Amino acid sequence: MKKIPNTNITYRTAKDGAALAKLASSALSEHIIRAKNQSALFLSSGGSSIPLLDMLPDEALGPHLTFGMLDDRFTPDPKRNNLAQIMTLDFYKRAKAKGTKFISTIPKSGDTLASAGERLNRQLHAWRRKHPDGFIVVTQGVGPDGHTTGILPYPEDPQLFQKLFFSRKWAMGYNVGNKSPEHERLTVTATFLIKIVDYTVTFMSGQAKQEAVEKIVSPTGELAAAPCRILREVHENDLFYDGKIVI
Repeated sequence: MKKIPNTNITYRTAKDGAALAKLASSALSEHIIRAKNQSALFLSSGGSSIPLLDMLPDEALGPHLTFGMLDDRFTPDPKRNNLAQIMTLDFYKRAKAKGTKFISTIPKSGDTLASAGERLNRQLHAWRRKHPDGFIVVTQGVGPDGHTTGILPYPEDPQLFQKLFFSRKWAMGYNVGNKSPEHERLTVTATFLIKIVDYTVTFMSGQAKQEAVEKIVSPTGELAAAPCRILREVHENDLFYDGKIVI
């Protein structure tokens, strides 16, 4: 692993996405297994990070582990909600059988976007109160536009970006408007990612992500324009990319 200067990011590249996924899943498994003697919270991003889940060994699963989504689409549609999709995977069946606990981001009857976001916020705080020494690990993806989790770019309004994502809340629901085809989103905040998460696996695959990688690596840049630069501020981050990383 190589290090990006002046950050807590180490990175590794591979020739193809399949090889990269194995490396990323191995790093993720190692950290979860290492936390078996304490409680662990694992929050997964959607998209290209989802295939990493089926690669996790049974040893990483169990009653010590709580699983949830880092961000999700506020919809009960099982074809669009990230957690609903994960519940169809072998990972979910194995995790349930091993006693892994789950935080749901599937809307309940009568939910509003705001109430679902507040419930996720309360659940994260409740987990931390119950497990003050617990280990928190996440997988983060990055979009071609530089967004990460449900944190979208707001180059036109940095003050709104700050208000939305650097509040005291650890999670929220909000409407992203025309910034994404999925308008209503649940997401953790930048506050949670930077101050609370212990370890991050960033998995990026595809040439379309090259510009976003360059934004992460660059020593300068605005968070509101490129939220992926939040990765430069997290506690510990292993970044995996199947392209070139030029420092």
